[in-house]
Amino acid sequence: MNLRISGNLLQLSFLILLISCHSGRNKAEFESVTFNGIQIHYKIDGQGEPLILIHGSVVDIRYWKEQTPVLSKYYKVITYSRRYNYPNDNPMDSNHSAIVEAKDLLGLMDALKIDRANVLGHSYGGYTALLFAIANPDRVKKLILAEPPLERWLPDLPDGSGKFERFMTNTWIPIGKAFLEKGDREGLEVTSNRFFGTTLDSVPELWKTFMLQNVREWHALAVSTDAYPKIDTVEVKNLKIPTLILSGALNAGKSNDLIDIRLTQLLPIYKRVIIGNAGHEIFTDNPKATNQAILEFLKN
Repeated sequence: MNLRISGNLLQLSFLILLISCHSGRNKAEFESVTFNGIQIHYKIDGQGEPLILIHGSVVDIRYWKEQTPVLSKYYKVITYSRRYNYPNDNPMDSNHSAIVEAKDLLGLMDALKIDRANVLGHSYGGYTALLFAIANPDRVKKLILAEPPLERWLPDLPDGSGKFERFMTNTWIPIGKAFLEKGDREGLEVTSNRFFGTTLDSVPELWKTFMLQNVREWHALAVSTDAYPKIDTVEVKNLKIPTLILSGALNAGKSNDLIDIRLTQLLPIYKRVIIGNAGHEIFTDNPKATNQAILEFLKN
């Protein structure tokens, strides 16, 4: 889930997604592997060069229903649920962040004996993918970033003044406080209010179920003191991995757009594709155009 949500479009696209998620997908359909004291559920489709897909927040391995059938015709597609997302049930640690998630990705690749892969990350999964690439450039052939929420860059960007501070004060801190003081239900109530402008019970039932299934990840991030670790721009400048930046056209001028523009100024080898008729959820808003952009980038 994005930290800057376009409510109606998001609800519609996720309603379609969640119908598929609740029609036969269960824990038994996924394989699992244990490393570094955690268990991660994953799925492999197709053969050939590895392509790892990393989902965003409050979703899970089931998110990629529009991508896997297409991409697996050409690549060995590895999808997985991040450590606190359904159906994983790992012990909660304090100060969770994308840094932890990047280390988990390294552990997963080692466990699956994947030496090098193309890595795609959406939203917080993009945060994870970028940190992983910086720390392990030899393990990434090509990198695809779909609107990573590098919120701590905003104060230093043109037109970004005050955006990070307002987000923290008006949205993120109240959500974290609700989780800490009143538990998961109240944390989701405040989340629903801030992002959807309604109560949790008024959110479409399938979306509500999805939030409940992945609440542990949202809780872990909301109470963390380092949910948005600041990435040194010099490290991004030094990243020599070909990178595709995917952006939703409906986010023009918003925080995600400002961050993506900054990435284009820093990355030495990049291509940016703006997906029409799409907000932050480009993979469900306009899957055909998104898949086409991914395949063109990987093949060329």
